[in-house]
Amino acid sequence: MFVYFWHRERLMSVLYRRGIALAALGGPIYAIGGLNDNSCFNDVERYDIEGDCWSSVAPMNTPRGGVGSVALGVSLNFVIIGITLQDTSTELPFFHK
Repeated sequence: MFVYFWHRERLMSVLYRRGIALAALGGPIYAIGGLNDNSCFNDVERYDIEGDCWSSVAPMNTPRGGVGSVALGVSLNFVIIGITLQDTSTELPFFHK
């Protein structure tokens, strides 16, 4: 029988947001977008599991909440979809490393 315990790791720099997407592909975890009661965010943060630290990476062009993402292929590629509060953008952001 396995017993697992939850414990708190380092906090992200953008607190109190919901509707974010999390994605990982053989390494760091990426937190993408999100929203609070007033606005959507374009922030993208990367969590280094071994170093227990968050860092900011290139932001999305359009802030989005209620975000979904898909990791594609063997390199780090994300297709991101979600709502915007600022406009009716039909842009489908694509992030790659």
